Amino acid sequence: MGRTTRRIGDLIEPVCALFALVIGALAVTGWLTGQPRLASMVEGLPPAKANGALAYVLLAAALLLRAGSHDRRRAALGTGLAIAAGCIGLATFAEYATGVNLGIDELIVVDHSGVGPDPGRMAALVTVAISLMAGSIVLHGRAGSAGLLRWLLALGAFTAGYLSLLGLSFGALQLSTVFGFGPEIALPAALSILALGLAGLACYHTPSPTSILLSSTPGARIARVLVVAGVVGLPVVGWLSRLGEDTGLFTREFGAVVMVATSGIVVAIVGLWAGTWADRFRQAEKLTLEQASQMEGRYRGLLEAAPDAMVVVNGAGEIVLLNLQAEKQFGYQRDE
Repeated sequence: MGRTTRRIGDLIEPVCALFALVIGALAVTGWLTGQPRLASMVEGLPPAKANGALAYVLLAAALLLRAGSHDRRRAALGTGLAIAAGCIGLATFAEYATGVNLGIDELIVVDHSGVGPDPGRMAALVTVAISLMAGSIVLHGRAGSAGLLRWLLALGAFTAGYLSLLGLSFGALQLSTVFGFGPEIALPAALSILALGLAGLACYHTPSPTSILLSSTPGARIARVLVVAGVVGLPVVGWLSRLGEDTGLFTREFGAVVMVATSGIVVAIVGLWAGTWADRFRQAEKLTLEQASQMEGRYRGLLEAAPDAMVVVNGAGEIVLLNLQAEKQFGYQRDE
C-alpha cells in the first residue's frame, strides 16, 4: 500500500464517522430544542427521528473510538456504544415485525411532526441498517470469517443508505419507504447510514474485498475509477437528466437519450483509461525483465572472466552456477 493511499485509508473511516456524528447530533439537538429543521436538513422533507439520530451518534462515536486504536478500554467502550445502538435498531424492527408498540419511539421526545402512522418511529430500512452497522462495529478488527462477516454487514448498511439516497433523489418512494413498509426515510438518516457504511467498508486494518481500493497497484487504480464511475458518476448523470426533465429544459425522451449516451461515454472513457494503465503495466514489466536479463548476462560474463574457480550454491547446498575455471580445476562438466 502506497503512502498516499495509506493516508487516505487512515482518513476515510474517521471522517465518515465524524460526518455521521455531526448529522446525528444536529438532529438530536433539533428535537430537544424544538427546531425540527435541524432534523430534516431541507425544508419540506421528513425529519430524522430522535431514536434514529441517537443511534447514529452512538455508532459514529463507536467507530471513532475503535478506528486505528489498540487500546482495550477504548475498544470496549466502542463495542458497548455499538451494542446500545444495535438494541435501538433491533427493538424498533421488532415493533414493525410484531405490530407491538414497545413504548420506545417517543422515549426521548414527543414527536409532533405528523410523519408516519407511528409518531417517533424511524423508517423500517433505518432499523435494519443500524442493526447491521452495530454488528459490523462489534466485529471491528477481526480476521478470517469474522472479518468477512464484518465487511458484509458494513456493505449491507452502505447499500441501505445508498438505495435510500437514490430513492430520495429520484423520488422513488418504493425505495425510500421499502414498498410502503413504514414512513419515508429522512435525508439525514440516508446520509448517516451511507457514511457509517462507507466507514466500515474503508476499514483496512483487516483484509477485505475492498482492501484493493486502498492499495497502489495498477489494478487498484483501475478498480477505484470503475467504482467511482459506477457508484457516483452514473447516478449523478441520471439525476441531472431527471432535473432537466422536471424543469422543462428537455423532454423525457431526450433525457433518456442523454442518459444512455452519457453512460456509454463514461464507460468508454473508463475502458480507455483502464487499457492505458494495463499497457503501461505490461511495458514496465517487459522493461524490468529486459533489465534483469541484461544484469544476469553481465554477471555471467564477470563470472566466466574470473581467473579463479567460482561456484554458486543455493540454500540447500546445491550447485546452481560455476565458471570455466571451476570445470577445469574439479574436472566436472556443468551438466554434471
